Amino acid sequence: MTLISNEFHRACAERLGFDFVPYASVSTYIEEQEANRDLGRPEAPAQSISHAERLHRWHLPELRATYAALAERADPRDSVVVARSWTLAGRLAQERLGIPLATVYISPPESIRLWVGVPLLLNRPPPSRWIYDKLCAPRIDEHFDQLYSFINTFRAEIGLGPVQHIQSSWFESPQLSLGLWPDWLYPRMAHWSPRMRLPGFVLHETRVDEPLSPEVESFLAAGEPPVVFAAGTFRSGGAEAYFSTSIEICRRLGRRGILLSESRAQVPSVLPDSIATFSYVPMHQLLPRCAALVHHGGIGTAARALQAGLPQFLVTLRFFDQPINAVRLIKLGVADAVHDEDYRADTVAPRLQKLLTHPRVRKACETQARRMAGPDAAGAACDALEELLADRSRSGPVPLQRVAS
Repeated sequence: MTLISNEFHRACAERLGFDFVPYASVSTYIEEQEANRDLGRPEAPAQSISHAERLHRWHLPELRATYAALAERADPRDSVVVARSWTLAGRLAQERLGIPLATVYISPPESIRLWVGVPLLLNRPPPSRWIYDKLCAPRIDEHFDQLYSFINTFRAEIGLGPVQHIQSSWFESPQLSLGLWPDWLYPRMAHWSPRMRLPGFVLHETRVDEPLSPEVESFLAAGEPPVVFAAGTFRSGGAEAYFSTSIEICRRLGRRGILLSESRAQVPSVLPDSIATFSYVPMHQLLPRCAALVHHGGIGTAARALQAGLPQFLVTLRFFDQPINAVRLIKLGVADAVHDEDYRADTVAPRLQKLLTHPRVRKACETQARRMAGPDAAGAACDALEELLADRSRSGPVPLQRVAS
Protein backbone atom coordinates (compact mmCIF):
# COMPACT_ATOMS: atom_id res chain seq x y z
CA MET A 1 0.00 0.00 0.00
CA THR A 2 1.25 3.46 -0.87
CA LEU A 3 0.39 6.78 0.75
CA ILE A 4 0.84 9.92 -1.34
CA SER A 5 0.91 12.91 0.99
CA ASN A 6 3.03 15.76 2.28
CA GLU A 7 6.53 14.92 3.50
CA PHE A 8 5.34 15.98 6.97
CA HIS A 9 3.47 12.65 7.28
CA ARG A 10 6.29 10.33 6.20
CA ALA A 11 7.27 9.01 9.64
CA CYS A 12 3.69 8.13 10.61
CA ALA A 13 3.01 6.48 7.24
CA GLU A 14 6.14 4.35 7.34
CA ARG A 15 5.47 3.35 10.95
CA LEU A 16 2.10 1.98 9.79
CA GLY A 17 3.73 0.01 6.98
CA PHE A 18 2.94 2.20 3.97
CA ASP A 19 5.26 2.96 1.10
CA PHE A 20 5.42 6.74 1.00
CA VAL A 21 5.55 9.23 -1.86
CA PRO A 22 5.68 12.96 -1.00
CA TYR A 23 3.89 15.53 -3.14
CA ALA A 24 5.26 18.58 -1.29
CA SER A 25 7.79 19.56 1.37
CA VAL A 26 7.34 19.98 5.11
CA SER A 27 7.82 23.74 4.75
CA THR A 28 4.90 23.88 2.31
CA TYR A 29 2.71 22.00 4.78
CA ILE A 30 3.60 24.37 7.62
CA GLU A 31 3.03 27.41 5.40
CA GLU A 32 -0.46 26.19 4.48
CA GLN A 33 -1.37 25.29 8.06
CA GLU A 34 -0.33 28.72 9.28
CA ALA A 35 -2.47 30.35 6.59
CA ASN A 36 -5.42 28.15 7.58
CA ARG A 37 -5.42 29.47 11.15
CA ASP A 38 -7.37 32.53 10.00
CA LEU A 39 -10.15 30.46 8.41
CA GLY A 40 -13.57 31.20 9.87
CA ARG A 41 -12.37 34.03 12.11
CA PRO A 42 -14.38 37.27 11.92
CA GLU A 43 -11.27 39.14 13.03
CA ALA A 44 -9.03 37.58 10.37
CA PRO A 45 -6.45 40.10 9.13
CA ALA A 46 -7.15 41.88 5.87
CA GLN A 47 -4.09 40.32 4.26
CA SER A 48 -5.40 36.79 4.79
CA ILE A 49 -5.07 34.56 1.73
CA SER A 50 -8.31 34.09 -0.20
CA HIS A 51 -9.74 30.69 -1.04
CA ALA A 52 -8.84 31.14 -4.71
CA GLU A 53 -5.27 32.03 -3.80
CA ARG A 54 -5.02 28.96 -1.56
CA LEU A 55 -6.14 26.71 -4.39
CA HIS A 56 -3.56 28.05 -6.82
CA ARG A 57 -0.72 28.31 -4.31
CA TRP A 58 -1.05 24.85 -2.75
CA HIS A 59 -3.70 22.66 -4.38
CA LEU A 60 -2.66 23.05 -8.02
CA PRO A 61 1.00 22.03 -7.39
CA GLU A 62 -0.24 19.15 -5.21
CA LEU A 63 -2.63 18.11 -7.98
CA ARG A 64 0.17 17.92 -10.54
CA ALA A 65 2.53 16.00 -8.25
CA THR A 66 -0.14 13.57 -7.01
CA TYR A 67 -1.41 12.80 -10.52
CA ALA A 68 2.17 12.15 -11.69
CA ALA A 69 2.70 9.73 -8.79
CA LEU A 70 -0.53 7.88 -9.59
CA ALA A 71 0.32 7.66 -13.28
CA GLU A 72 3.70 6.18 -12.43
CA ARG A 73 2.68 3.75 -9.67
CA ALA A 74 -0.99 2.75 -9.92
CA ASP A 75 -2.05 -0.15 -12.16
CA PRO A 76 -5.79 -0.13 -12.94
CA ARG A 77 -5.81 -3.95 -12.87
CA ASP A 78 -4.87 -4.27 -9.20
CA SER A 79 -5.08 -0.78 -7.65
CA VAL A 80 -7.73 1.31 -5.94
CA VAL A 81 -7.24 5.00 -5.18
CA VAL A 82 -8.71 6.07 -1.85
CA ALA A 83 -8.85 9.86 -1.64
CA ARG A 84 -10.61 12.60 0.25
CA SER A 85 -12.92 14.78 -1.78
CA TRP A 86 -10.45 17.60 -2.44
CA THR A 87 -7.73 15.21 -3.68
CA LEU A 88 -8.77 15.85 -7.24
CA ALA A 89 -5.87 13.92 -8.76
CA GLY A 90 -7.68 10.70 -7.85
CA ARG A 91 -10.75 11.74 -9.82
CA LEU A 92 -8.59 12.68 -12.81
CA ALA A 93 -6.68 9.37 -12.64
CA GLN A 94 -10.02 7.55 -12.60
CA GLU A 95 -11.08 9.29 -15.81
CA ARG A 96 -7.78 9.35 -17.68
CA LEU A 97 -6.06 6.16 -16.46
CA GLY A 98 -9.04 3.95 -15.58
CA ILE A 99 -8.00 3.50 -11.94
CA PRO A 100 -10.92 2.71 -9.58
CA LEU A 101 -11.57 5.49 -7.06
CA ALA A 102 -13.28 5.65 -3.69
CA THR A 103 -14.03 9.18 -2.48
CA VAL A 104 -13.75 9.42 1.30
CA TYR A 105 -15.48 11.98 3.48
CA ILE A 106 -14.65 12.45 7.16
CA SER A 107 -17.88 14.41 7.69
CA PRO A 108 -20.69 15.55 5.35
CA PRO A 109 -19.64 19.24 5.19
CA GLU A 110 -16.48 18.22 3.30
CA SER A 111 -18.63 18.43 0.18
CA ILE A 112 -21.29 21.02 -0.59
CA ARG A 113 -23.41 18.21 -2.00
CA LEU A 114 -23.20 16.30 1.27
CA TRP A 115 -23.86 19.33 3.45
CA VAL A 116 -26.59 18.49 5.93
CA GLY A 117 -28.13 21.96 5.66
CA VAL A 118 -27.83 22.98 2.02
CA PRO A 119 -28.16 26.75 1.46
CA LEU A 120 -31.23 28.05 -0.38
CA LEU A 121 -33.51 25.74 1.61
CA LEU A 122 -33.51 27.60 4.93
CA ASN A 123 -30.72 25.38 6.25
CA ARG A 124 -32.70 22.21 5.59
CA PRO A 125 -31.52 19.31 3.43
CA PRO A 126 -33.32 18.97 0.09
CA PRO A 127 -36.13 16.39 0.29
CA SER A 128 -35.14 14.79 -3.00
CA ARG A 129 -32.26 14.50 -5.43
CA TRP A 130 -34.42 16.24 -8.08
CA ILE A 131 -34.81 19.35 -5.93
CA TYR A 132 -31.09 19.40 -5.25
CA ASP A 133 -30.28 19.14 -8.97
CA LYS A 134 -32.78 21.83 -10.00
CA LEU A 135 -32.47 24.38 -7.16
CA CYS A 136 -29.17 23.90 -5.36
CA ALA A 137 -26.65 22.64 -7.90
CA PRO A 138 -26.95 25.59 -10.34
CA ARG A 139 -26.16 28.12 -7.59
CA ILE A 140 -23.29 26.01 -6.31
CA ASP A 141 -21.85 25.63 -9.81
CA GLU A 142 -22.18 29.34 -10.54
CA HIS A 143 -19.55 30.02 -7.89
CA PHE A 144 -17.37 26.92 -7.80
CA ASP A 145 -16.94 26.20 -11.51
CA GLN A 146 -15.10 29.51 -11.79
CA LEU A 147 -13.16 28.97 -8.56
CA TYR A 148 -11.96 25.55 -9.74
CA SER A 149 -11.25 26.61 -13.31
CA PHE A 150 -7.65 25.44 -12.92
CA ILE A 151 -9.00 21.88 -13.08
CA ASN A 152 -9.90 22.34 -16.73
CA THR A 153 -6.48 23.85 -17.43
CA PHE A 154 -4.85 20.71 -16.08
CA ARG A 155 -7.38 18.43 -17.80
CA ALA A 156 -6.30 19.89 -21.14
CA GLU A 157 -2.67 19.11 -20.29
CA ILE A 158 -3.47 15.41 -19.81
CA GLY A 159 -5.77 15.06 -22.80
CA LEU A 160 -9.18 15.44 -21.17
CA GLY A 161 -11.94 17.80 -22.21
CA PRO A 162 -13.40 20.47 -19.90
CA VAL A 163 -15.86 19.54 -17.17
CA GLN A 164 -18.69 21.45 -15.48
CA HIS A 165 -20.57 20.98 -12.20
CA ILE A 166 -17.21 20.45 -10.48
CA GLN A 167 -18.31 20.96 -6.88
CA SER A 168 -21.92 19.85 -7.16
CA SER A 169 -21.27 16.47 -8.77
CA TRP A 170 -17.99 15.91 -10.65
CA PHE A 171 -15.39 15.51 -7.94
CA GLU A 172 -17.15 12.62 -6.17
CA SER A 173 -16.37 9.17 -7.56
CA PRO A 174 -19.31 7.61 -9.43
CA GLN A 175 -18.03 4.17 -8.30
CA LEU A 176 -17.89 4.40 -4.51
CA SER A 177 -18.04 6.99 -1.71
CA LEU A 178 -17.32 6.27 1.93
CA GLY A 179 -18.75 8.51 4.64
CA LEU A 180 -16.70 7.72 7.74
CA TRP A 181 -19.44 8.35 10.28
CA PRO A 182 -22.40 6.29 11.56
CA ASP A 183 -25.86 6.87 10.16
CA TRP A 184 -27.21 7.58 13.64
CA LEU A 185 -25.04 10.72 13.74
CA TYR A 186 -25.58 11.92 10.16
CA PRO A 187 -28.52 10.08 8.56
CA ARG A 188 -28.42 9.45 4.83
CA MET A 189 -29.89 12.27 2.75
CA ALA A 190 -32.09 11.88 -0.32
CA HIS A 191 -29.72 13.83 -2.59
CA TRP A 192 -26.60 11.82 -1.71
CA SER A 193 -25.13 9.38 -4.21
CA PRO A 194 -26.62 5.87 -4.18
CA ARG A 195 -22.97 4.71 -4.13
CA MET A 196 -22.45 6.24 -0.68
CA ARG A 197 -21.71 3.83 2.17
CA LEU A 198 -21.56 4.75 5.85
CA PRO A 199 -19.33 2.22 7.64
CA GLY A 200 -18.97 4.36 10.78
CA PHE A 201 -16.07 6.12 12.49
CA VAL A 202 -12.63 4.83 11.56
CA LEU A 203 -10.65 6.05 14.55
CA HIS A 204 -6.90 6.14 14.63
CA GLU A 205 -4.31 7.71 16.88
CA THR A 206 -0.54 7.79 16.66
CA ARG A 207 1.48 6.11 19.41
CA VAL A 208 -1.56 3.95 20.12
CA ASP A 209 0.33 1.34 22.14
CA GLU A 210 2.20 3.76 24.37
CA PRO A 211 1.05 3.95 28.01
CA LEU A 212 0.14 7.29 29.55
CA SER A 213 3.19 9.15 30.80
CA PRO A 214 4.02 9.06 34.53
CA GLU A 215 3.10 12.77 34.73
CA VAL A 216 -0.38 12.17 33.31
CA GLU A 217 -0.93 9.09 35.46
CA SER A 218 0.14 10.99 38.57
CA PHE A 219 -2.27 13.85 37.88
CA LEU A 220 -5.21 11.56 37.14
CA ALA A 221 -4.60 9.61 40.34
CA ALA A 222 -4.38 12.73 42.51
CA GLY A 223 -8.09 13.60 42.58
CA GLU A 224 -11.47 13.57 40.89
CA PRO A 225 -11.71 13.03 37.11
CA PRO A 226 -10.74 16.29 35.38
CA VAL A 227 -12.36 18.23 32.56
CA VAL A 228 -10.18 18.18 29.41
CA PHE A 229 -9.77 21.36 27.33
CA ALA A 230 -8.41 20.90 23.80
CA ALA A 231 -7.85 23.93 21.58
CA GLY A 232 -7.82 22.11 18.25
CA THR A 233 -5.63 22.54 15.19
CA PHE A 234 -7.16 25.76 13.88
CA ARG A 235 -7.01 27.54 17.23
CA SER A 236 -3.62 26.29 18.31
CA GLY A 237 -1.86 29.36 16.92
CA GLY A 238 -3.59 31.76 19.31
CA ALA A 239 -5.19 29.92 22.20
CA GLU A 240 -3.99 32.01 25.15
CA ALA A 241 -7.41 33.51 25.89
CA TYR A 242 -9.08 30.13 25.45
CA PHE A 243 -6.89 28.47 28.07
CA SER A 244 -7.10 31.39 30.52
CA THR A 245 -10.89 31.24 30.31
CA SER A 246 -10.79 27.46 30.75
CA ILE A 247 -8.81 27.81 33.98
CA GLU A 248 -11.37 30.29 35.31
CA ILE A 249 -14.21 27.90 34.40
CA CYS A 250 -12.54 25.14 36.42
CA ARG A 251 -12.12 27.51 39.37
CA ARG A 252 -15.80 28.48 39.33
CA LEU A 253 -16.93 24.86 39.13
CA GLY A 254 -14.41 23.55 41.66
CA ARG A 255 -13.17 21.10 39.04
CA ARG A 256 -9.74 19.87 38.09
CA GLY A 257 -8.66 20.42 34.51
CA ILE A 258 -6.24 19.23 31.84
CA LEU A 259 -5.17 21.71 29.14
CA LEU A 260 -3.94 20.13 25.90
CA SER A 261 -1.73 22.63 24.08
CA GLU A 262 0.87 22.32 21.35
CA SER A 263 2.80 25.16 22.96
CA ARG A 264 3.47 25.73 26.65
CA ALA A 265 3.68 29.45 25.84
CA GLN A 266 -0.10 29.52 25.27
CA VAL A 267 -0.79 28.51 28.87
CA PRO A 268 -0.20 30.78 31.89
CA SER A 269 3.26 30.24 33.37
CA VAL A 270 1.87 29.59 36.85
CA LEU A 271 -0.98 27.09 37.20
CA PRO A 272 -2.95 26.04 40.28
CA ASP A 273 -2.35 22.50 41.52
CA SER A 274 -5.78 21.53 40.17
CA ILE A 275 -4.72 22.27 36.57
CA ALA A 276 -2.18 20.37 34.46
CA THR A 277 -1.05 20.96 30.90
CA PHE A 278 0.36 18.50 28.35
CA SER A 279 1.32 18.86 24.71
CA TYR A 280 -0.19 15.51 23.72
CA VAL A 281 -2.05 12.69 25.43
CA PRO A 282 -3.71 9.78 23.54
CA MET A 283 -7.42 10.58 23.69
CA HIS A 284 -8.53 6.95 23.64
CA GLN A 285 -6.59 6.36 26.87
CA LEU A 286 -7.23 9.71 28.55
CA LEU A 287 -10.93 10.39 28.04
CA PRO A 288 -12.40 7.31 29.79
CA ARG A 289 -10.77 8.62 32.99
CA CYS A 290 -12.14 12.17 32.69
CA ALA A 291 -15.39 14.00 33.44
CA ALA A 292 -16.02 15.98 30.24
CA LEU A 293 -14.32 17.30 27.11
CA VAL A 294 -14.34 20.93 25.98
CA HIS A 295 -13.11 21.18 22.40
CA HIS A 296 -13.34 22.84 18.99
CA GLY A 297 -16.02 20.61 17.49
CA GLY A 298 -13.96 18.56 15.04
CA ILE A 299 -15.50 15.23 14.10
CA GLY A 300 -12.55 13.08 15.21
CA THR A 301 -12.39 14.61 18.68
CA ALA A 302 -16.16 14.39 19.02
CA ALA A 303 -16.05 10.70 18.08
CA ARG A 304 -13.48 9.97 20.79
CA ALA A 305 -15.71 11.64 23.39
CA LEU A 306 -18.72 9.64 22.18
CA GLN A 307 -16.65 6.47 22.47
CA ALA A 308 -15.68 7.35 26.06
CA GLY A 309 -19.26 8.26 27.01
CA LEU A 310 -18.30 11.83 27.95
CA PRO A 311 -20.40 14.99 27.80
CA GLN A 312 -18.95 17.55 25.40
CA PHE A 313 -18.91 21.32 25.34
CA LEU A 314 -18.07 22.63 21.88
CA VAL A 315 -16.36 25.97 21.26
CA THR A 316 -16.92 26.20 17.53
CA LEU A 317 -15.62 28.40 14.78
CA ARG A 318 -17.92 29.28 11.89
CA PHE A 319 -16.57 26.99 9.19
CA PHE A 320 -16.10 23.41 8.04
CA ASP A 321 -17.92 20.74 10.03
CA GLN A 322 -17.79 22.34 13.47
CA PRO A 323 -21.17 24.15 13.64
CA ILE A 324 -23.06 21.21 12.14
CA ASN A 325 -21.30 18.73 14.43
CA ALA A 326 -22.49 20.86 17.33
CA VAL A 327 -26.09 20.70 16.11
CA ARG A 328 -25.97 16.91 15.77
CA LEU A 329 -24.33 16.31 19.15
CA ILE A 330 -26.76 18.63 20.91
CA LYS A 331 -29.63 16.74 19.28
CA LEU A 332 -28.19 13.49 20.65
CA GLY A 333 -28.30 15.03 24.13
CA VAL A 334 -24.57 14.76 24.85
CA ALA A 335 -23.36 18.31 24.23
CA ASP A 336 -23.77 22.05 24.44
CA ALA A 337 -21.98 24.68 22.37
CA VAL A 338 -21.04 28.33 21.95
CA HIS A 339 -19.21 30.14 19.18
CA ASP A 340 -15.58 30.96 19.73
CA GLU A 341 -16.20 34.67 20.48
CA ASP A 342 -18.76 33.76 23.18
CA TYR A 343 -16.42 31.54 25.18
CA ARG A 344 -16.54 33.31 28.58
CA ALA A 345 -16.50 31.85 32.07
CA ASP A 346 -19.80 33.43 33.13
CA THR A 347 -21.51 31.99 30.04
CA VAL A 348 -19.94 28.56 29.89
CA ALA A 349 -19.52 27.55 33.55
CA PRO A 350 -23.24 27.07 34.39
CA ARG A 351 -23.92 25.29 31.11
CA LEU A 352 -20.95 22.96 31.56
CA GLN A 353 -22.11 22.26 35.12
CA LYS A 354 -25.47 21.13 33.76
CA LEU A 355 -23.76 18.75 31.33
CA LEU A 356 -21.69 17.31 34.15
CA THR A 357 -24.57 16.71 36.54
CA HIS A 358 -27.82 16.18 34.63
CA PRO A 359 -29.02 12.53 34.67
CA ARG A 360 -30.47 12.85 31.17
CA VAL A 361 -27.06 13.85 29.77
CA ARG A 362 -25.37 10.95 31.55
CA LYS A 363 -27.91 8.50 30.13
CA ALA A 364 -27.49 9.92 26.60
CA CYS A 365 -23.70 9.61 26.85
CA GLU A 366 -24.02 5.97 27.92
CA THR A 367 -26.35 5.29 24.98
CA GLN A 368 -23.94 6.74 22.43
CA ALA A 369 -20.99 4.89 23.96
CA ARG A 370 -22.85 1.61 23.43
CA ARG A 371 -23.51 2.60 19.83
CA MET A 372 -19.82 3.33 19.33
CA ALA A 373 -18.99 -0.22 20.41
CA GLY A 374 -20.81 -1.56 17.34
CA PRO A 375 -19.50 -3.21 14.15
CA ASP A 376 -15.93 -2.85 12.91
CA ALA A 377 -16.03 0.30 10.76
CA ALA A 378 -12.51 -0.10 9.37
CA GLY A 379 -13.31 -3.65 8.31
CA ALA A 380 -16.54 -2.55 6.61
CA ALA A 381 -14.66 0.17 4.72
CA CYS A 382 -12.03 -2.34 3.55
CA ASP A 383 -14.78 -4.72 2.42
CA ALA A 384 -16.24 -1.96 0.25
CA LEU A 385 -12.83 -1.22 -1.29
CA GLU A 386 -12.24 -4.90 -2.06
CA GLU A 387 -15.65 -5.10 -3.74
CA LEU A 388 -14.73 -2.07 -5.86
CA LEU A 389 -11.56 -3.76 -7.04
CA ALA A 390 -13.46 -6.97 -7.70
CA ASP A 391 -15.96 -5.06 -9.86
CA ARG A 392 -13.03 -3.63 -11.82
CA SER A 393 -11.18 -6.91 -12.28
CA ARG A 394 -14.30 -9.09 -12.73
CA SER A 395 -12.38 -11.94 -11.09
CA GLY A 396 -13.75 -12.02 -7.58
CA PRO A 397 -12.68 -10.08 -4.45
CA VAL A 398 -9.01 -9.15 -4.25
CA PRO A 399 -7.93 -8.95 -0.60
CA LEU A 400 -6.18 -5.70 0.23
CA GLN A 401 -3.38 -5.49 2.77
CA ARG A 402 -4.97 -4.17 5.96
CA VAL A 403 -2.66 -2.13 8.15
CA ALA A 404 -3.52 -2.27 11.85
CA SER A 405 -4.20 1.10 13.44
